[in-house]
Amino acid sequence: MQSSCEVCGHVYELEPGFFYGSMYVSYGLAVAFAVSLFVLAFLIMGKQSPFFYIGIICTGLVLFTPVCFRLSRSLWVNMFTSFDKNA
Repeated sequence: MQSSCEVCGHVYELEPGFFYGSMYVSYGLAVAFAVSLFVLAFLIMGKQSPFFYIGIICTGLVLFTPVCFRLSRSLWVNMFTSFDKNA
């Protein structure tokens, strides 16, 4: 992740360790994604072994990790900073 905006020079990390809070956002996103994967797999495949669903969820979460990492940091920084749209 970039340390500052290329256009306006806004610094994203307000203090050391600022992005530790984004772990909570990441956890929420991962849980929502896992539940969505389970519901989707259950609707498509019907009743299967629990290990089948665990495999699908684990595979989906591993593939979703880079997206979740970036998205959680972006959501976290946007909760605490405001941007000048005229800059």
